[in-house]
Amino acid sequence: MQLFSRLIGLHVVLLGFAWTLWAGSGGNLGRYIDLPSLMGVVVLLAGCALCCFSLSDIVDTIGAVIAGPGDADETRLRQRVAVAAQAYQVAWGAGIVITLTGLITMLSDLSSPSSIGAGMAVALLSTFYGAFLAEFVIGPCRQTLLNHLDGPRNPDGEDEKVTPALGSASGLWRGAAVVLLILCCFFVLTVSFSELDQTGQYDAVIDHINQAISEGKLQPTAESGR
Repeated sequence: MQLFSRLIGLHVVLLGFAWTLWAGSGGNLGRYIDLPSLMGVVVLLAGCALCCFSLSDIVDTIGAVIAGPGDADETRLRQRVAVAAQAYQVAWGAGIVITLTGLITMLSDLSSPSSIGAGMAVALLSTFYGAFLAEFVIGPCRQTLLNHLDGPRNPDGEDEKVTPALGSASGLWRGAAVVLLILCCFFVLTVSFSELDQTGQYDAVIDHINQAISEGKLQPTAESGR
């Protein structure tokens, strides 16, 4: 029954999210798909998880989310929660790091203004993927594991086990950091575009003057020859 409820919830989240993307993009979902960014986030997530925990711990955690806690003791339950908590943090971090890498690469070459907007969109997709994995995939899985750890309530209404604090405010801080990062990027791009426009206007005026001089339409004045 719990597995059926989780599947229903997962389908509702995916369908609602897909409809939001479809409505926001005018039916063009391709703009939200970038395989290099997605693979980068997934590979970093898997690599960091294997660095922190054994493969058996990761497989056991995934199995507990799908099939339930089984007959695991409290130590095993806490280990599963630790795996999920670490994956939650790494998903956010992987998305932000890959986004920063893409922005550095994009801002290092501003010679083509037409490619800056597209490059920024692709770079931000990494944070998009990391946030989605952390908040809508790993977050519910972590809460499921916490429910296993809480256990049943005794007649006095008190929990038999205490849920460990996992830093619930960390997600808010990460979200604030992402918003600040995006605002800084827009500021840099605005300044860059204004400088490029001014440079283009100056170049056009100079080219026009040189062309007029070469055609004899513009003669240097006596004051300019002094």
